[in-house]
Parts: sequence; structure tokens; C-alpha cells
Amino acid sequence: MDEWDIPWLKIILVCCAIGVVLFMLNAVGFTSYSVWAPKFEEARRKTFEESPSFVHGKRQYLTRLYGEWQRAEPAHRGAICEVARQEASTLNPKHLTPSLAEWKCVK
Repeated sequence: MDEWDIPWLKIILVCCAIGVVLFMLNAVGFTSYSVWAPKFEEARRKTFEESPSFVHGKRQYLTRLYGEWQRAEPAHRGAICEVARQEASTLNPKHLTPSLAEWKCVK
């Protein structure tokens, strides 16, 4: 063998080894789950949170909580406010109705 043949052989073997490692990582789902799945899930979640059914359901639930808060005794209003704050935190403020936007519990 000539001297110039050996470096090319090493380069080819290294490329093949990298290819085999990448194939094995992809076969067990490592690259697809660790790299692409979080980005895909984030986009899916944002799309869901902006869907009309999600927004309508959250507004309906917050309106029901507001009615319960108005009828509740002062001692129980704090607990209802806490639940309303948690629910409102998952909803974009621009989707709140005017009466809900003025409610001190969701501000």
C-alpha cells in the first residue's frame, strides 16, 4: 500500500462509524424524541390554547366561577379567587370578556 491510501481509509472508516452511530440513535428514537418532539409538542400546545373550543371552555368556566364568587360568603371567596387565578393564567388576557377582565381575581 502506498502512503496516500491509509489516510483516505481512515476517513472512510470514521464516516462509516459516524453513520452507524447516527443510525442506531435514530433506530431507538433518541434523536427524534430528544430533539424534535419537544418542539412539536410546544407548537401543538400553543395551537390548542388558541383554539375556539379551548377559549370558549375557559371563558365559560371562569364565568361560572365568577357567579359562584358573587354568591359565596366572604370567607370562601379567597379559595374561589385562587382557582380563578390559576385558570385565567392559562388563557390569553385578550380572550377574556369585559366583565371577567374587570374581576379582581383574574387581573
